[in-house]
Amino acid sequence: MRQLGASGMQIAGPAIGAAIVVAANPGWALVADAATFFIAGALRSQLRIAQADRPQRSHFLVELREGWTEFRARTWVWTMVSSFGLFQLTLFPTLLVLGPVVAKQHLGGAGAWGAILAFQAAGAALGGLVALRVRFARPLLASALVMLPTAVMLALLGLAAPVWLLCLSSLLATTFLLCGDIVWQSTFQQHVPDHLISRLSSFDWLGSVALNPIGYVLVGPLAHRIGVGETLYAAAIVNAAVALTLAASPQIRHFRATPAPQGAAP
Repeated sequence: MRQLGASGMQIAGPAIGAAIVVAANPGWALVADAATFFIAGALRSQLRIAQADRPQRSHFLVELREGWTEFRARTWVWTMVSSFGLFQLTLFPTLLVLGPVVAKQHLGGAGAWGAILAFQAAGAALGGLVALRVRFARPLLASALVMLPTAVMLALLGLAAPVWLLCLSSLLATTFLLCGDIVWQSTFQQHVPDHLISRLSSFDWLGSVALNPIGYVLVGPLAHRIGVGETLYAAAIVNAAVALTLAASPQIRHFRATPAPQGAAP
């Protein structure tokens, strides 16, 4: 439920922004964005967190070294995180930087791009609902394979396919992507001891997003040099290769889910 709300709103944001741009102008979209920070602050100010006993802390560098040791010891964790890093390097920079370019040049402008992003938002909600109900016997394998539709979406964007086809591919890609992310988060929490979740989550997040800024730096010059469509094709190939390589890894392919507690929902 937490991931459904967070990811759903994160993906819905661009769709809402595009709608405001079409209805008004980019300035009002930025004003609306600024207002959301005040709303978030007001909501957080209402939180009342119960006091709890905290374990004794050691030196920061000691905890950092212990976390890194535990992270390296779990091959399935760092393998998945490495794939997320490559995924972040290619998917979001090409989608969010080159997608609007394709929409402006070939699809009719901000309205078409807003429609595509709106279907992504719908896919985020659908993916969360699917993840609430479906259990995978091999969750990491499922998380790897559900990345493949994003490669199809990028390839179709590179082709400047019709808007309805891009909307459909965006819906399916985001549905599978968010479902896979929730499966990963759930598996991580089930198989990592409670006292290590915070430390390993830090390395998970760092490894997942570390290459993302590099992708944003490179995508513009690369598209200028080889072309927008070709850059999107390259990103699609990298995404597909990462997903298939991950699925072929024995540590990922044979990783089994924790049996559900008796009486629990599927």
